[in-house]
Amino acid sequence: DLCLSEGWYTLNKFDETGGQLEQCISKELIEKTNKADIFCLNNEFAFSDRGTALNGKLYTFRASPLRSEILSTLGVDTVSLSNNHIYDFGADAFADTMTTLSDKNISYFGAGKNKSEACQPVYYIINGMKIAFVGASRAEKVRYTPGAADTSSGVLLAYDYNDYLNVIKTASQNSDYVIAYIHWGTEDSHTVTDYQKTMGRAFIDAGADAVIGGHPHVLQGIEYYNNKPIVYSLGDFWFNYETKETGIINLKIDNTGLKELSFVPCMQSDFKTTLQTGDEAKRIFNFIKELSFNVNINDYGIITPGA
Repeated sequence: DLCLSEGWYTLNKFDETGGQLEQCISKELIEKTNKADIFCLNNEFAFSDRGTALNGKLYTFRASPLRSEILSTLGVDTVSLSNNHIYDFGADAFADTMTTLSDKNISYFGAGKNKSEACQPVYYIINGMKIAFVGASRAEKVRYTPGAADTSSGVLLAYDYNDYLNVIKTASQNSDYVIAYIHWGTEDSHTVTDYQKTMGRAFIDAGADAVIGGHPHVLQGIEYYNNKPIVYSLGDFWFNYETKETGIINLKIDNTGLKELSFVPCMQSDFKTTLQTGDEAKRIFNFIKELSFNVNINDYGIITPGA
């Protein structure tokens, strides 16, 4: 989860450095994100100078479209818009977000100008493989973020997740590998809920090859189901003032499927996200293993099914 918002901790830090992103996200980490064939983030804010904050909502996030250069510097290729903050400033700001991303050649999924667009997978062809990204949200106890409809914009909702199952099935029929993003779970909790387990497994049964979750703001566990990974929450990549473990999930795939799953260990602290090595990396790997379900993680962060 990435949050940029004017007057918020991340952009305040960025501005204090004179716009030096390497003083906010470590250089080694930026190098890794740029080397990826496809780098994906959850874009948890609007890119716009328009709109009014949704009435009654405690936290609302909006950044100037000029801040989209941060995504370009990170090497972002695609983003999920299926979250509970993308519509914080209404329909006009949401529309500006999609325009801003398109102008930067960054694709988006999980939301759109109507339901048809929100259900549309994003496809990439890398080394002869067709890879699909799809997304949906089941994140709000009090619903502020509208679901996309036939003639109105919004996100793809997954409270009743039959629509999302159909999106995953379509993506599976039209690609070699499907990555299903889902915004779900309990905020600030490392505990995976029963509904997350039920949904995650249903997504894989529908054709997803990997399920990646966000929204809790902290790491949650990982499991393999039918030899396919469910990463319940990656936590915050660069989001606020808190000190917390975070990181990137790295999927190496070939035409046989998943070749290697690994975790790039990071810490968010002092308004900065940094790559971790040595004993601190091992501590984070052990922490993830404690949260996870029958997986092994070695000293290099490689995650394999366990007993």
